[in-house]
Amino acid sequence: MTSTNTPLPAETVQRLVELLIRDDSFREAFSANPSQALTTLGVDEEATRACCNPIANLATKEEFEALREKLTKHLQINAAFRVVFCFEAGRAASQLDGDA
Repeated sequence: MTSTNTPLPAETVQRLVELLIRDDSFREAFSANPSQALTTLGVDEEATRACCNPIANLATKEEFEALREKLTKHLQINAAFRVVFCFEAGRAASQLDGDA
């Protein structure tokens, strides 16, 4: 079980980022309801309680690709989904730049 204060497991993060870059159906589902989309990856509903639904303007595939390493690190180190802006178009880079 993952709580809202627990980072996502590395394998889940890798799968999430890959789907956000490559899978249009998942991107659509994630944008509409991140909480539900994450449960399809095995993330406990408790961990998704802080998700904002929906994400009005999901970052492009190219943004996610360019930020893959930073986003992966962010989700593996920080509690998941406290800052949904790391998934929004035009805001993802600025939100992740603070991560060391």
